[in-house]
Amino acid sequence: MASKAVEWLLSEEYDFIFVDFDGPDAAGHSSGFDGYATAYQDRVVNTDTLIGTLLDAMMSTSSGEEWLIVLTSDHGGEGTSHGPADAYNRKIPFMVASNSPRVNIGFMPRDDPGSHMDVLPTIMHFLGGANAVPSGLDGQVFGFKDYGRAPPPTSS
Repeated sequence: MASKAVEWLLSEEYDFIFVDFDGPDAAGHSSGFDGYATAYQDRVVNTDTLIGTLLDAMMSTSSGEEWLIVLTSDHGGEGTSHGPADAYNRKIPFMVASNSPRVNIGFMPRDDPGSHMDVLPTIMHFLGGANAVPSGLDGQVFGFKDYGRAPPPTSS
């Protein structure tokens, strides 16, 4: 998948590319979601290398263009499983990176770490501005200076 994505990036034909890396998820389900477990660690390091290859390709072709990277996971995990009642399942990394002056640079707020539900509105806002994001979505735009987020829901 990464080699095809690099090919797409270098062709400069696309304004949007989605890439899914399932290796860490597969390793987590088979050997455990444990950063110290060799099988899981190897998959994470391999995925990091593949993402680095994509970043290199993007940087070599994006001169003068704004870009946005959204990196997240579909779930967290503990042991070899996850579920709705599992607190680790809800610990999902959500990262936004960009060269756009509209995007905040730095650490995410501790009280609002973002959510995988924020992926769609964040991408829509980047591509089309505030009017491109319809009301009623579960997520919100994340990381942009020109968008005010509502406070995240509190767990009870």
